[in-house]
Amino acid sequence: MILNLETEKIVDSSKRLGIVSGYSQLRTTLGILGLIGDLTFQLLHGLYTWWHRGSMVVEAISILERACS
Repeated sequence: MILNLETEKIVDSSKRLGIVSGYSQLRTTLGILGLIGDLTFQLLHGLYTWWHRGSMVVEAISILERACS
């Protein structure tokens, strides 16, 4: 009977370790996905500002040309 209780304790503790390990893997996966999302956002934001910077320069030049005329 004592041996049976010890076996149940070992099985129970291994189940808890499996749950903890699952949460750890989930947290790692979410962290990696968050990093990929952050890098993607930064890249797209940089492309957006680069794209619109050119149109703003052209608009500023046309405003200066009209002011000087």
